[in-house]
Amino acid sequence: MTSLLPLLVLFLIMYMLILRPQQQKAKKQRLAQSQIGDGDHVMSAGGIYGRVTQVVADKVWVEIAPDIEVIFARTSLNRLSTDPMSGGFADSDDDHLDQDDYSSSGTTVPDDLSSLDLDDKPVEPDEGDGDQPGDSDRNK
Repeated sequence: MTSLLPLLVLFLIMYMLILRPQQQKAKKQRLAQSQIGDGDHVMSAGGIYGRVTQVVADKVWVEIAPDIEVIFARTSLNRLSTDPMSGGFADSDDDHLDQDDYSSSGTTVPDDLSSLDLDDKPVEPDEGDGDQPGDSDRNK
């Protein structure tokens, strides 16, 4: 009996630290998936964002663009707390990590080609040095 006590204590510790939290997380995810309804913003396991238009049993119709609907299994979707453009997940506590921090760094990124140094000269194809397939054909 005394030789079984350390083994039982080890199993209890392993259950409390590993198995129980994993079971609770899975239960929370199943509950969130079961509450998906019409009008909810969701993200699929493949990263497709959309809005739920219809739910029938385990199938969910998601509008991913105007007049484009895709059918997903309910288990492959995660419900978002807000519009997907805001970047917030329903159970995420790290929303501040999703925001861009460019404004505080003072860096300005141009939105056109004005920062590129473009010449009006066309770029000629390189003759090659013979180490690539087709280089010998160009030199003939």
